[in-house]
Amino acid sequence: METTADPAMRQALLERAAALVPTLRKRSAHCEALRRIPDETIADYLELGIHRIAQPRRFGGMGLGIDTVTDVAIEIGRGCGSTAWMAGQWAGHNFMVGNFPEEAQKEYWSDSFDVLSSTASAIVRCDARDVPGGFHVSAQLKFSSGVDAAQWLLLLLPTRHCLVPRSDFEILDDWHVAGLRGTGSKSVLLKDVFVPAYRTVEVEALVNGRAYGAELYPDNPYYQVPFSPVLNTMLLAPTIGMARGLLELFDERVRVRVDGHTATPAYQRPGTQLRFAEASVEVDTAVLLLRRMLDDFVEWGSSGKPMPLSERARIRRDVAYAARQCIRAADRLLESGDASAMYDNQLVQRWARDIHMAGLQIALTWDEPAMSYSQVCWGLPPVSKMT
Repeated sequence: METTADPAMRQALLERAAALVPTLRKRSAHCEALRRIPDETIADYLELGIHRIAQPRRFGGMGLGIDTVTDVAIEIGRGCGSTAWMAGQWAGHNFMVGNFPEEAQKEYWSDSFDVLSSTASAIVRCDARDVPGGFHVSAQLKFSSGVDAAQWLLLLLPTRHCLVPRSDFEILDDWHVAGLRGTGSKSVLLKDVFVPAYRTVEVEALVNGRAYGAELYPDNPYYQVPFSPVLNTMLLAPTIGMARGLLELFDERVRVRVDGHTATPAYQRPGTQLRFAEASVEVDTAVLLLRRMLDDFVEWGSSGKPMPLSERARIRRDVAYAARQCIRAADRLLESGDASAMYDNQLVQRWARDIHMAGLQIALTWDEPAMSYSQVCWGLPPVSKMT
């Protein structure tokens, strides 16, 4: 039986993640310069078992809920944005594998329960064709976060998801970006790769919350709801963590900084006080929205009823709005008048850049989710295929 609630294990994970924050802050510049997660941080993750948080228990995982994944990612985000992104991704990917046929899961974890994988969904070009026993695919895809450390690739194609071992894809080192540099989200190349049918799952089943995980893990409500909304929370959580980290850093700096205009302590300035208060409530709003989504997943997943389109549209709207609040908070704090933030070695600037780059992830952008929500509310067909 899978469980999604173990308070003692959950609390221990959160405490250990929080204890890593000072170390991750110190490593954040190195992580950005490497353009991937440092080996020592990967070792810390494996030791803590972050990748196994929501991994099925029958395959060595903790079997905890997505709420624990998101809370750990928020904690890690207080130390390093890129590292937090991968805390959500690596844990989330191993949850995702639970939606594949059991044979695929056995193969994925056949050598070790400590498996890291990457996803690829942004198609540059793709030629996929059905063949007896599976299909052949030749493709180039972008934004494969954490791929340097990945033993497997989750290929997210429009009609199906599939699992591909490291031997079947190449990494293209094209990750030269403005933010989240340490995620190492490089492109991948597949050349006429055969994917057996047992390593695939239809997108339609994922959309309806009826993939293989729903049957294999009936006591885990997160497998009983549409996959996309669950995945999106694991992108939002590290974004919230970065915003929290930036807020904490602003608080630390403003207590010792002297305002250049008045030569008085910066925390005595009305503008600084207003910015801090508004940014803090923006981040708190994002957290509250995330908590409500997670509660909704458990409620609908435990009910045995399908999640209606109206709920899915609302949750997608809330994910995008919460990310938007984090971006607004970052801008508000960055514009506080502390010119030292222009230096590359300043965490204030790095966090602000990382938050903005997170906001460019398609699931976190605002316009389409907002319009889809209104369209569904008014009985119109949603234009977006992601709702």
